Amino acid sequence: MVRRSSAGGHFAPSGQALIGGYQTDRPDSLPDGYACAFSHAVLSTHAHSTLAQRMAFCWRIEHKGKEPMKLFTRMLTTGVVTAATALTGTAAAVADTPPPVVEDFAYPHADKIFEERGIKLKRGDGHILLDKCDSRPGLIEVYARGMQERDKVGQGKFCFRVTGKTGYLSLELPKVYGAKGNDYAVKVNMATDNQEKSFDLDKNKWTAVGETADPQGREFSLLEIVAKK
Repeated sequence: MVRRSSAGGHFAPSGQALIGGYQTDRPDSLPDGYACAFSHAVLSTHAHSTLAQRMAFCWRIEHKGKEPMKLFTRMLTTGVVTAATALTGTAAAVADTPPPVVEDFAYPHADKIFEERGIKLKRGDGHILLDKCDSRPGLIEVYARGMQERDKVGQGKFCFRVTGKTGYLSLELPKVYGAKGNDYAVKVNMATDNQEKSFDLDKNKWTAVGETADPQGREFSLLEIVAKK
């Protein structure tokens, strides 16, 4: 690849002139009478990488009695400075690029849901969602005690739908005493004041969890739901 570039005689020492300039990755394709300086030209840039290629900056020399080496040395310096400037500009552009948006997987409208129903939905992968409790199959059901007044919608019954092969949801729901699984392998992680405990839900059946599965009858809060096909 050969590209024409501009070159002014002010780059040449007295007695020598730069007649024309080219940028190429094949300097051997140019005819005799050209002097070339090798450097790296930036081909493309991305947010975290720069693609560069070794290029030659070549000029045709009209010699008028002075030493050609002086001209070549000066051209070499110019070529290196030009490439360094290009790379520096690229680095600056990359530095000015805003960082990618980092998704924190916060549950949408969690504050409104908490205000209306008393369940605190925190974060997840988007594959376990609070849903309407009805006769549709495939729902995970969770029951919490003492929610008749706080939860006007389900009065302590909460249903979740799972999409995809796996699902994860972190939440906070106190006084959970029972749950019903679906077709997935579902695990609920719970905690009391000084103990954490996990329960595997029977598929499509009621499972005692929390205080109904605890010999001491302690109250447990539901903290996580994990589902897998």
